[in-house]
Amino acid sequence: SDNKNPLKVTTINNFKGVLSTRTNIFNKSPKARENKQNLAFTQTFKEMLDVLHLGFSINNPVIFEGNPGQGKQTAIKYIAEMLGYEVINIVISKTTKVDDLLGKITIKRDDNNEINVNLIETKLVRALKSNNKSDDDSKKPIIVFHNLNNASSAVLAVLNTIFDQHQKDLLLPDGSTIIKGRINLVGIFNPQNGIFNRDKLPSSLIYSSIYHIVNNPDEFDILSV
Repeated sequence: SDNKNPLKVTTINNFKGVLSTRTNIFNKSPKARENKQNLAFTQTFKEMLDVLHLGFSINNPVIFEGNPGQGKQTAIKYIAEMLGYEVINIVISKTTKVDDLLGKITIKRDDNNEINVNLIETKLVRALKSNNKSDDDSKKPIIVFHNLNNASSAVLAVLNTIFDQHQKDLLLPDGSTIIKGRINLVGIFNPQNGIFNRDKLPSSLIYSSIYHIVNNPDEFDILSV
């Protein structure tokens, strides 16, 4: 029984959703469906599923810290399919700028020689805007920020605002704001040269998230695969 999926699709008080058999937390989602993928439900993998499920249920961002190859992305994809959520992946590199997240301003003159200021929307801004238009939590995507370890201090400041649930809106480069609403956020923090330099992350980013350290599989995990 230890190798079973801790999440199951069920109906409670006429609401369909996903229940964790470990935490007893229920996440409403009319699009919920059983995921028949044949995976090894190791202790490490079940913990990741439960942390994601908890974060999405209480509208709290999740940050996973761990080495590549531990199943972090598999866990996100797996629970997204169970809940019927879309996953939007945003990869952060060492060259990622604030513009790449929030959009770039273009200034053009029209035929009447009037100056027009436009914001070229990014994948993130489009996701936040469409998220805002829907009252249906089951339509809220999961936005995954990969490689937080690559983020510059300016990019981290933006992520801090996005992850902070007390900040209700986000200022865009053109001066407009987006109300964030309920969003499912996940950050992935990988080691650099085998070293976890967690001090690089603003403490407020860590405290506004469920920060989960994904351990390497232990002997029991390996034997149970």
